Amino acid sequence: MGFDEKKDPLPYLGKDGEDVTSDALNDKKDGNCSGENIFEKISAGGYHTCALMSTGGVKCWGDNFFGQLGDRTITTQRYTPVDVVCL
Repeated sequence: MGFDEKKDPLPYLGKDGEDVTSDALNDKKDGNCSGENIFEKISAGGYHTCALMSTGGVKCWGDNFFGQLGDRTITTQRYTPVDVVCL
């Protein structure tokens, strides 16, 4: 499931503002990523974001006014991903 230029007309900009094509978004690059740090899927709420990790865990970051990050805190904003412990 990749980017579909026909379904989503918004421009996607890459380095130096050039348009990014669906092929560029689907390219896989070899890098120094370990299995525990790879986001498999990402979902964004109004003011927070969560990601399913390649290990099966979930991490979230952003506003946490109602405990939506799932880290057993309320009102503590997180600027880096935290483990979700309440699934």
